[in-house]
Amino acid sequence: GTVLYAALTNGSGNYAITGVAAGSYTAAAIATDYTTGVVGVTATAGGTTTADFALQLEPGTVSGIVTSSSVAISGAQVEIKSGDIVVGTAVTDNAGGYAIAGVAPGAYVVDAYAAGYQTGTAGVIVVSNSLSTTNFSLQLDPGTISGTVTAASGGLPIVSALVEVANGGLVISSALTDSSGHFTITGVAPGSYSVSAAVPT
Repeated sequence: GTVLYAALTNGSGNYAITGVAAGSYTAAAIATDYTTGVVGVTATAGGTTTADFALQLEPGTVSGIVTSSSVAISGAQVEIKSGDIVVGTAVTDNAGGYAIAGVAPGAYVVDAYAAGYQTGTAGVIVVSNSLSTTNFSLQLDPGTISGTVTAASGGLPIVSALVEVANGGLVISSALTDSSGHFTITGVAPGSYSVSAAVPT
């Protein structure tokens, strides 16, 4: 509609519009980076009408790319959390991109989930009417190496055999076989390794 009267707020946020003809009006408060506040007011002849506004900051947007070893991950779930409360979610597209709009300004934690990958977590500060970028490079879930150590002659299990997992000659993990000759080594990053078993003397 037509703007009939206008005023600017002072340093305390106060304003006054004088000379308003009696009648009913729609009053709006507009400020950069804030949502517009609208209220209905009725002005009376010789009277003073109070119309207060409590404006909310304009929301921001969080966006980014989810990858692993520079390869985009599509279908990853991205969540923005304030404490334990999820305030926004998105699923990455074929390029690994995501965008979550309408996030109130503030500090948040962003988590990225994808099947077969470790969860990525990052902090983000959302600014009013701005874009905040949070990218993730997810690591593959670690794997497990297990097996049984037996004697070549007779096939009996060997107890307390030392099993070592090595990468390029560097031992990254080890385990001893149990009473059945079985061993399990967990938390092994995806890759190619050499596995050796030494019989106790």
